Amino acid sequence: MNEVRYDLRLPTTSELAELTRLYASTFGEQAATQWRARWEWQFARGPAADRSDYCVASLNGAAVGQYALMPVTLWWSDREARAAFGTDAFLAPTVRGRGAGKQLYDTANHAGFDVCLGAGITIDSLRVLQRLEWTDMKTIPMLARRTSWRRHLSLAGLRQLVSRSRTKPGARDVDVHIAKTSTIGTEFDELWRACRSGFALCVRRDAAYLRWRYQDVPGKAHTVWEARRGARLVGFAISCLEPPGVVRVGVIDDVFTEHTDDRARDALLAAVLQDFRSRADLVIAGALHDGLRASLKRNGFTNWRPEYRLFVKVHSVNKRPLESVGRWHITLGDGDLDVPR
Repeated sequence: MNEVRYDLRLPTTSELAELTRLYASTFGEQAATQWRARWEWQFARGPAADRSDYCVASLNGAAVGQYALMPVTLWWSDREARAAFGTDAFLAPTVRGRGAGKQLYDTANHAGFDVCLGAGITIDSLRVLQRLEWTDMKTIPMLARRTSWRRHLSLAGLRQLVSRSRTKPGARDVDVHIAKTSTIGTEFDELWRACRSGFALCVRRDAAYLRWRYQDVPGKAHTVWEARRGARLVGFAISCLEPPGVVRVGVIDDVFTEHTDDRARDALLAAVLQDFRSRADLVIAGALHDGLRASLKRNGFTNWRPEYRLFVKVHSVNKRPLESVGRWHITLGDGDLDVPR
């Protein structure tokens, strides 16, 4: 029996064509078209990209699977760590059941990362990660708020949002000014350096990362919001609209401030919600951090399904952050939870 080969490298042009066909057979033609459109952005142009962050499985010279890693720089406890979000793992049916899935994950996750993360895990991937003894961090809580009372919002699947929230929003800070911006400059670097130590875990949100993640991504338009006290940048938020459907869905990809700055978070949320009022029927957000989740609830958000499963594998750094998950700043903008697919 021929053996499957596992290589840490980007696929060749011909292998990428084979992988696209395999992706289509696994996830559908539309998903494959979107995957191919974002492939170069996601895996070759990221600010922390490295050609060894991709595992290609091949058999007799033909690509039969892959496991891709989105490399990021992670604030971990009290220092920066080399990390990656695992994504887009799939195998051809002809090689499944030989331990190929385990070998695919194991090869990729020994590419020199300090920490590997997996969010939005499929059932098949979940079983493999459990066998590889990744730490199950349970879920990234999802929250939602209605902004419209059109009749179709009473359909099954939205009933769990129950009634209009009677929660009073947090007190507004008149000294915080919120505005949209198209410029992500060096002030965002300064904000990141000033705020990072308040978190136990957070992807580096500097200007280079934010521009790549939200302004360069194909197929999706994001709005960047900035919060200022006087001339000083004290926070930002990222929002976008999902493609039109029966229910118009707005997404809050991120809200980032100093970890105790409730007033700036509340002001950012209020501005985003006001913007969505005439354009979305439902607004959703994901928030693992206790402070952000509390701000969302103060602003009328309630718990929602589905939640995203989160797994972590710590390779070569201390494990202290595993004991303080409420200080992890992970949102829908992390990994590839909100990229077009």
